[in-house]
Amino acid sequence: MSMPLIGPVEQEPKRPRRRAARVLAVLAGVLLVAGVTGAFWLGSTLYGFFSHVQQVPQDADPGSQHAAAADRPLNILVLGVDAGAGAGEPSAPQRSDTIMVANVNPTTGRVGLLSIPRDTRVAIPGRPHPEKIAHAHAYGQAEGGPGAGAQRVEETVEDFLGIRIDYFVEIDFDAFRALVDAVGGVEVCIDKPMRYTARSQNLRIDLKPGCQVLDGEKALHYVRYRQDGDIFRIQRQQQFLRALADKVLSMQGVLKLPQLASTLGSQITTNMPASRMLGLAALLPRFDLDRLEMGILPGRPGYVDGLSYWLVDEAAARREAMKILAGVDVEANAQVRLEVLNGNGRRGAAGQAADLLRSLGFRVVTVGNAERFDFATTVVVVRPEDTAVADRLRQALAGSAVTVRVETAEDLPEGIDARIVVGADFTGTAAGTATAAAGREG
Repeated sequence: MSMPLIGPVEQEPKRPRRRAARVLAVLAGVLLVAGVTGAFWLGSTLYGFFSHVQQVPQDADPGSQHAAAADRPLNILVLGVDAGAGAGEPSAPQRSDTIMVANVNPTTGRVGLLSIPRDTRVAIPGRPHPEKIAHAHAYGQAEGGPGAGAQRVEETVEDFLGIRIDYFVEIDFDAFRALVDAVGGVEVCIDKPMRYTARSQNLRIDLKPGCQVLDGEKALHYVRYRQDGDIFRIQRQQQFLRALADKVLSMQGVLKLPQLASTLGSQITTNMPASRMLGLAALLPRFDLDRLEMGILPGRPGYVDGLSYWLVDEAAARREAMKILAGVDVEANAQVRLEVLNGNGRRGAAGQAADLLRSLGFRVVTVGNAERFDFATTVVVVRPEDTAVADRLRQALAGSAVTVRVETAEDLPEGIDARIVVGADFTGTAAGTATAAAGREG
């Protein structure tokens, strides 16, 4: 009698399916538990950090409402001060040793970092004559409570560069040491012996040339050394910060988060709300170190009344701020001649667009009405060979129009390089673009 074949043939495929289903169910359960555990771990870590950070209230400012937009780029003033200068507010006011402005764009993941030499000669609010910008922190600290030093630097930078600072973050030297030690040190290549002693600061620097991993103390010596000039020191600081950021954002750095949170929290002073810090922390995976652009405020060394300064032309400083922080090259834009036409019929739309483009350096030579008012989207028209100009204009208008369509035409008027037809999607504001954070809003 022959063996029945139907049963075995039908049943064999079912076992793998049931096994696969069980494996998938177990895997899903593991991932779910891991996800919940990871979320709890990250949440508790961030809570521990925020609960230790020394927060000071933000000044009541009508412009501060703009900072509430989650997708708007932020200008953050970053200050490095001697131990105790921020958190402890010592009886002897401290000057800021490091001054940087970071522009963080949550939408694009771009970060711009502009370093301001500590000897930059500027007008400090409340002082009769221009002084070194590093003095601003000491003056504010002497006159106010926690965070007053940083707030005075913030006011100084806003007036000097013509930008709005949304928040400040003040980090003392102890926090810097702890951060470097927590990630296991940072590798740098030193090109020359670095030796310096300052007994008044209890500082003795002795670093040998060569590639090496620096611990927190040696790293602090590396970024503070300035015997070859403040500009070389800033260049070292920027190189080190890039390497440190890469280490912190690595898996090894992420695993150190709990240690970092408990160590750094008490040594940081800021006026950034916890909700904003949490939002930026959640966006960390979006930020790309390859898109980190760094620059130094342009100027030259010089003397005024026998004192050495970093002398800066204010107009040049503002152009550099726009370029580094917002990614806007004002000098290059000045070569582009524009015709701006109202294509949506809304009164003043072309004028608003023209004002926005002028603020970014573009030369608007004509403002008027299009032949019709039924343009749903904003259109940029360039000659076929000017696609690079189209890309810059599209970037400039990205936060002001939902869609920017590019077209080419051979018959543009002789005196213009591009035509902008303002569509119904134009909002009339630069909110949401990098330029909104770079330009100060009145």
